[in-house]
Amino acid sequence: MKQGNKIKEQIISELVELQRNNEEVKTQKTAFKQEKKVLNKKYSQKEKFPETERRMSVNHNLKEVLILIGKRVKKLLKADEIAIYFLEQDEKTLTPVVALKQNRKGGIVLTTQNVKASFIGQVVHSKKTLVYNNFKNKVSTQKILDIPEEKDVHIIATPIIINNKVVGVMRISFSSETSSSEDLELIETFAEYAATTIKSANIYDNFQREVEEHKATEGKLRNMQKKLEIRVKGQTGKLSEINKKMKFEIDRYKQTEKELKDNFKKLKSVFEGVVNAMSMIVEARDPYTAGHQRRVSRLACAIAKEMGITEERAERIRIAGLLHDIGKITIPGEILIKPGVLNKSEFEIIKNHPQVGYDILKGIDFPWHISEIVLQHHERLDGSGYPVGLSNKDILLEAKILAVADVVEAVSSHRPYRPSRGINKALRIITENKNILYDTAVVDACLHLFYESRFKFE
Repeated sequence: MKQGNKIKEQIISELVELQRNNEEVKTQKTAFKQEKKVLNKKYSQKEKFPETERRMSVNHNLKEVLILIGKRVKKLLKADEIAIYFLEQDEKTLTPVVALKQNRKGGIVLTTQNVKASFIGQVVHSKKTLVYNNFKNKVSTQKILDIPEEKDVHIIATPIIINNKVVGVMRISFSSETSSSEDLELIETFAEYAATTIKSANIYDNFQREVEEHKATEGKLRNMQKKLEIRVKGQTGKLSEINKKMKFEIDRYKQTEKELKDNFKKLKSVFEGVVNAMSMIVEARDPYTAGHQRRVSRLACAIAKEMGITEERAERIRIAGLLHDIGKITIPGEILIKPGVLNKSEFEIIKNHPQVGYDILKGIDFPWHISEIVLQHHERLDGSGYPVGLSNKDILLEAKILAVADVVEAVSSHRPYRPSRGINKALRIITENKNILYDTAVVDACLHLFYESRFKFE
């Protein structure tokens, strides 16, 4: 559609240009009429001039119009001969296009003239009217190719100028020395008339040529339009079929997407069920710490969000929190519920639960490194933690968050070997060990939760 509009705009623009050229032709015709009035005013020569003007205005054959001009000049000035030459594009030669002469011996030489070596060539160079007169023994001292050798020759030559450039020469010969200054003025006026005629004819020829070109272009455009309509019709059918197929594929894709979302929800539900089941297995063996992993998971998630951690990382912290003590499943029950202080060997067994938890979870294809978080949740910044003894830069941020949440929940909850020490004591412990055992940013976020956001364990 856009291409069609561009073509229409181009055609309209070209037609406007043609109209402008047509107006120029009309303007030139008006100039003819004005020049005719000047001639009539000077000489009152009204005999057949109107008829000649009419014939000129309807005749666009340049040579015929120039012949009409030549005849008028010859008749008005009673000249013996008149010739009109055109200057060739090489500007070296002049070629006769019109020649009118009396039936007498000798006379004008109607051949191509060399600009450098001819009388009319001098007119081209000077751009002025020149007169040659060898009456009364006025013989030229220089041999000129286009001047007859006999005496009694009176020649006037005037340039035909268009846009300040000589395009031809009008040459008039007389058998008597009768021309006057008014004759020269009249000849120059007719030369101007001839120049206007040549210019107008060129405009008309260009106009006609452009009209023909536009007709041809319009024909091509019509053919192109027909071919385009055929192609569009064919493509429309193909597009219709493609649209049907695309609609079918889109509907199928939407159905598949819905099924995948439903399956994902089911898998997520199953995943949550498995994680919770694994968490409950540990808590079932230690009734005194029931709910510990869920509470740690909740606090750890809250700290992560307070720190501006992404939802994805917060989710992996939540899952790791629910499973961080899974390794305690291998610890004997009597150690888990022992009311007194653990001895060294018993504590060594307790210290091994992060490694056991890692070994259990590493075989499960979690979407995140859950097993590494579980392995590191008892590591400390100064390297005093277990089971590996990692220091600050080697500990995962998720494990640092889980460590703070684990300590706060454990200190503030009841244990078989001691009563609850309270949340204030738990917060005081992490504050005193900030940047020693526990990460500063994590501790600050945890303190803000309890003091500013009023976080509470359920």
